[in-house]
Amino acid sequence: MRIVSEQDISKLGKHAQSQIRKHMENSSSVSGKMPSPPATKHSDKALKATSKKSKDKHGVTEHGHRFCHYPSPDPFVKIHALLDIEFGRYSDGGKHASEVILPGHEIAFRYDFALLPWKVFIESDGFGPHRDKESFNRDRQKQSFALQNGWLVHRVTVRDVYDGLDKFLDDLNRILSHRPLYAVTLRPKGRCYYEVHSETALEIK
Repeated sequence: MRIVSEQDISKLGKHAQSQIRKHMENSSSVSGKMPSPPATKHSDKALKATSKKSKDKHGVTEHGHRFCHYPSPDPFVKIHALLDIEFGRYSDGGKHASEVILPGHEIAFRYDFALLPWKVFIESDGFGPHRDKESFNRDRQKQSFALQNGWLVHRVTVRDVYDGLDKFLDDLNRILSHRPLYAVTLRPKGRCYYEVHSETALEIK
């Protein structure tokens, strides 16, 4: 979205409006005039090239401000959206939550997605972040900790996304069909994460 007027700003959420107006006030107080308009198409192309080189999912404007590309180039965003649709968001009374911390370890391991009634974590397993030895070992430690606490870790790769979301969902439902059921509750951890609060096994009658 290119912002050129107050009317454009009013279409955004309250938090975004507040951030933009604060930036405009700071810029105008320093320079004595309104800030420059967003980057031109030419600079956007250069920015995308730079972003690809750094393998950064975010862009940076000519003024140094980061932004998220839309639609997102991250293939795992499709997995996130599918889980929200199929299982419902935890915040809306559903069975799926993202960015979930399992307490009890000296490292606050954060799992990408959680299907709560089945105690299944889904981890987006990109090749890039796991190429060095330290990251590889930490990931094995993270998986082991989940398994020790009764959580199954299902790893998803970019190939799973490209092979088709229908196949991914079929495979996932087969996995869930073998799992016992639990009543799992979460509590907010900061602004962006959840932490597992309680787990109770449910009797199947």
